[in-house]
Amino acid sequence: TSNNPFSISMRGHAALMMGDSDLVQRSLSQLREKVRTEFVPPTLVGIVEWDAGNKTEAYRWFDKAFDTHERELVFLIFPAFDIVRRDPHVTEIFRKIGLKP
Repeated sequence: TSNNPFSISMRGHAALMMGDSDLVQRSLSQLREKVRTEFVPPTLVGIVEWDAGNKTEAYRWFDKAFDTHERELVFLIFPAFDIVRRDPHVTEIFRKIGLKP
């Protein structure tokens, strides 16, 4: 399996959709480790924090993505992220950048 941040994040999100909370936690651990040594797009970390049930931490990462004009934030427009995008905090970020939630 690929060990890049995008693959880890998407694997973690897919795990949530399959009900595999252990894989979500492993993916989150991998991303947290990567953040220590390399740049990881904040949206990718926020997605897996969300998937792990850490909404406050996910909000922090999504806010960082917004503040730094991170392009990966637009990934949240895809249907796989509907549950994230419907959250009022994320909806507000979308409103600020001019995207329909």
